[in-house]
Amino acid sequence: MTNRIVLGASVAWGALATAAAADVTPQQVWDNWVQTLTANNSEYTTASETMDGKALTITDLKITQAHDSGSAVFTIPQIVLTGNADGTVSVATSPEYDGQVTFTEEGKTTDMDLYIRQVGADMLISGSPEHLSTAYTSDAVSVGLDELKLDGKAIQDAVVDLTMNGLKGETIEQEGARDSSYSMQNMTLDVSMVDPESKDSVKVDALFNGIELATELRGDEAAMGDFHAMAMAGATAKFNMSSADSRMNVTGQSEKNPFAVALTAGASTVTSDVSKDGLAYSNSNQNLHATIETAAFPAPIELDMAEQSSNLTAPILPGEAPAPVAAGVALRDFTMSDQLWDIFDPAKVLPRIPATIALGLEGDAILKAPLFDPSKADEIAQMFETGNPPATLDNLRLTELQITAAGATITGKGQMKFDNADLQTFNGFPRPEGEVSLRAVGLNSLLDNLSKMGILPPEQLMGPRMMLSMFTVVESEDTLTSKIEIKGGGQILANGQRIR
Repeated sequence: MTNRIVLGASVAWGALATAAAADVTPQQVWDNWVQTLTANNSEYTTASETMDGKALTITDLKITQAHDSGSAVFTIPQIVLTGNADGTVSVATSPEYDGQVTFTEEGKTTDMDLYIRQVGADMLISGSPEHLSTAYTSDAVSVGLDELKLDGKAIQDAVVDLTMNGLKGETIEQEGARDSSYSMQNMTLDVSMVDPESKDSVKVDALFNGIELATELRGDEAAMGDFHAMAMAGATAKFNMSSADSRMNVTGQSEKNPFAVALTAGASTVTSDVSKDGLAYSNSNQNLHATIETAAFPAPIELDMAEQSSNLTAPILPGEAPAPVAAGVALRDFTMSDQLWDIFDPAKVLPRIPATIALGLEGDAILKAPLFDPSKADEIAQMFETGNPPATLDNLRLTELQITAAGATITGKGQMKFDNADLQTFNGFPRPEGEVSLRAVGLNSLLDNLSKMGILPPEQLMGPRMMLSMFTVVESEDTLTSKIEIKGGGQILANGQRIR
């Protein structure tokens, strides 16, 4: 819901920022704003547009933007654009304006009445018609909820407020290109909701410090937000956001049981790059800490993680040539409090060392159908159902594998190439060819500890140990290695011994 509010408000507030990137006269600023609204498929009306000396005043500007599931409407009481002696244009807007956002999902309609407030806002336009610059500063900008309705019923005492403090930035625009960079001292989020039927409640209080945001847009603005349309139009969009640190407190009641969750994080980043060459996304969060209090546990649960990260690379447009693909996820140095450990290991048999799970894959794939084209969703779903997937792997590399937990560590690397013309050798799966190397340290000790805990009875230890002896070789004490090879004819070898 918060995303809906922020995105809806950006229709109006973002339009002002781009309107400023127009020219050096008030009328040209306004004309450019109208062009920007039209390019973004928005409609507008005004009560009046009056030029008095060097100032152009627009009253009751109403901006409407429709989308598949609803609409967003924002009304700005007054905008004054004043030409300055140095050839720049100052833009002043009403300190507060309102909006209405409506959307329907799964047959349920949500209506939100919103407010947008600016404190100490200043916008200055400079440059030339071919190369324009907008400087914006504000002590605070808030987007919040005045009223919330679900299927026409008002939700009492619902609160949503997102406030950006110490906001400043610049937008530079020329034909077919716009670069923006903004910073905030901090951003706060306040959310409070109560379910009118169950009386379950939730309250969120969050703070994000030292936010930096940068975007680079090229090409057709109307296509932005639709990956397939962007790629088809040759448009590109780059996005980078970071924060120095953050915290979030979530409290409430579920089925009459109170709960509380406190989260903190260090430096965080999010990046994305979309073009005809494909989609690339990554995120990273450092030094995460969580404290969880629920009725199910007598004491707070503490969780820590040094790093959480993920990445994804994928083609957007179909083609005959292989295109880069990648996927990765990492949860590094995860620890939890003794209270949680004691639930399944009260005797403290397992080493309580930090755990890590990290997986990295890279390769090339051939995209046969436009996965990101909404109009082809049914066709693509049918391709999956009939065993004719819209994408096939050409090759795949295991760039990182690390699993560390309870005193054991497994690492690995490898690579495979796939013959998509041979679907018989491996029963409908493209025939792979390549090898994977694995190394395990402390695995036998882990099996012994699981037996001591009663999870793996002693009489059942023989099975896992026989499997290990079949597929691994001993490198040193409690260190095992394994090399799995798949040959061109479909043969599979484990450490040189044929097993298929």
